[in-house]
Amino acid sequence: MKRKLLRNGDKIIREAILKDITAKDYSVIGITLTCSQETLRERHKKRGDANECSFFWLHLKPYEGDYVIDTDNKSVQQIVDEMKIIIDSGRNE
Repeated sequence: MKRKLLRNGDKIIREAILKDITAKDYSVIGITLTCSQETLRERHKKRGDANECSFFWLHLKPYEGDYVIDTDNKSVQQIVDEMKIIIDSGRNE
C-alpha cells in the first residue's frame, strides 16, 4: 500500500493535491508541523529571509484527523523520528 504524507493547513490545498494522485490503494497520513511565534521568528531570521514573517499558517486550525507535531526546541532528526513513528504505526492498522 502506498502512503502519501502531507503537511496541511487548509482543506482546499489538501483536496487540490489529492485530486492529482493517480495511484490506487493508498492512504493519507496528515501531519501538521507547528511551533511558537518566537520560534518561527528565529527560524525566519536565521534563514536570512528578507520577506515579512507571517503567522497566517501558524494560526490555522489543523485539518481534522491530522497528527500535530510541535517542533519547538527539536532538531530536524527528532521531528523526522516522530513522523516515522506516526507513519509506521499506520502500517499496522
